[in-house]
Amino acid sequence: MPSKRPHIYSRRAFLAGMAALGAAGLWHPMPAAAAAPHYQQTALFLGTIVRIDIASCPMPLAEEACAAAFAEGMRLESLLTRHRPDSPLGVLNSQGSLRDVPAELSALLGMSGEVHKLSGGAFDPTVLPVLEALEDHAAADELARIRAKIGFEKIVRDGALRVEGGISVTLDGIAKGYIAQRMSDTLSGAGCTSHLVNAGGDIVARGMSPDGAPWHAAIEDPAKQGHFPAVLKIADRALATSGMYEKPFSADNGSHLIDPASPRRLLCASASVLAPTGAQADALATAFSVMPPAQSLAAAGRLHGVEALLVMQDGRIFRSAGWPA
Repeated sequence: MPSKRPHIYSRRAFLAGMAALGAAGLWHPMPAAAAAPHYQQTALFLGTIVRIDIASCPMPLAEEACAAAFAEGMRLESLLTRHRPDSPLGVLNSQGSLRDVPAELSALLGMSGEVHKLSGGAFDPTVLPVLEALEDHAAADELARIRAKIGFEKIVRDGALRVEGGISVTLDGIAKGYIAQRMSDTLSGAGCTSHLVNAGGDIVARGMSPDGAPWHAAIEDPAKQGHFPAVLKIADRALATSGMYEKPFSADNGSHLIDPASPRRLLCASASVLAPTGAQADALATAFSVMPPAQSLAAAGRLHGVEALLVMQDGRIFRSAGWPA
């Protein structure tokens, strides 16, 4: 069982976590002077530093709510990670089936199916075999063979959970946003209704910041030129960014993200999504990083409360019609 208290971590771990926040493409500045009580805490999990800021909440309540939110986040990580062989997803991937399916895993697969359909297959949790083959520097013909056998339809849910054709599943493109949202829900349920959860760049903001204004977040330049493509004020929304912030699989690919169906070079350097929930923002940012920009903006336009900002590898920037000015 994970501890209910945040981890104490070293300066080395802190710096590594801050680098991960930068790699995620989102930066959250704090107000210069807080006008209301402000509680802040961090913990190291989900492969990054997860930070909670709480405003306008009595300190004892904020501390208790924060501990509960971190405990919930760590519990969900243990259910949804693919990196532990004893996790439900680890068992599914190693054995091909899972009898006792946690409700959270089932719900997240349902959400993944919706984004898979909306994106025309650009978001596909069964892409894990391709990612692993790329990491192993597989030859082009082997990659083509592996790509041909993946597909979301090979995840079978019939009471139990099965995967067909020897595929395996990753929820890396949606789980962090989902966990940030559930942590936010925990904080709200405990009475801390003004807060921000930043899970390595997957942000969920509720209420107002300590200075009485909406929370601030900035999107990092994927070219690392020291400017921000957008600085936003957000309240009661989620924000996620995905793109060329991590080490690519190859110089030709230019990104750690891939198109499940094709080895083509991606045009998008960074995709940022504002959405009603963390899971939706996270999954759509992943999908929009892979899709052609016109298709991404059209998809955002069909969804209530969803806006997108796309930074192309050639420096062009595209925004959906309702992206904040």
